[in-house]
Amino acid sequence: MNKAIFIHVPKCAGMSIEYFCRQNDLLIDPVNRSDIWIKEKKGYQNIENVAVDFSFAFVRNPFSRMVSAWKCQWVSCNQYKTFKDFILYFLPESNSITFFRWSHVMPFTDTRMKLFNSNGNQLIDFIGKVEKLQEDFNIVCDKIGIPQQQVPHNNATKHKHYTEYYDDETREIVAEKYAKDIEYFGYKFGE
Repeated sequence: MNKAIFIHVPKCAGMSIEYFCRQNDLLIDPVNRSDIWIKEKKGYQNIENVAVDFSFAFVRNPFSRMVSAWKCQWVSCNQYKTFKDFILYFLPESNSITFFRWSHVMPFTDTRMKLFNSNGNQLIDFIGKVEKLQEDFNIVCDKIGIPQQQVPHNNATKHKHYTEYYDDETREIVAEKYAKDIEYFGYKFGE
């Protein structure tokens, strides 16, 4: 296999996988890069004509992911002291595009924006789940021809089980905004 690219979805073990990619000279599509990678008949190619043979990403239960996003970035800077404030600001109940209030949050609000096209077709070769990280990471290693190894654990946030941060309103907002992710990947609240 020639090259592989990791599509980084925020708060889905991305820093850990990026570390692995750097150690193994694999390409990384960083958070918030515009969609310059296009699937061609002979692999993936970017505007600089660098082709890759395999693409992969990891996803996470949206309910857990939003708690991690809040804990990681907003509690530490004292901007949104409560989880509810964070959710109400970034994921208001309106379906309007205006809910993208900060550029880094766009991938938090729609995991699928880099993984699927507008018709709902998967754009990348493999999507693993954080909930079975080591098992799916082993699949990636096998696919790209690198010996299986323990996935590194970088940039972890510490918090209680994600269910303890939700009330009925915040659970409903996240469920609505992530409805496609929840359905496609089979996630449930409380897992």
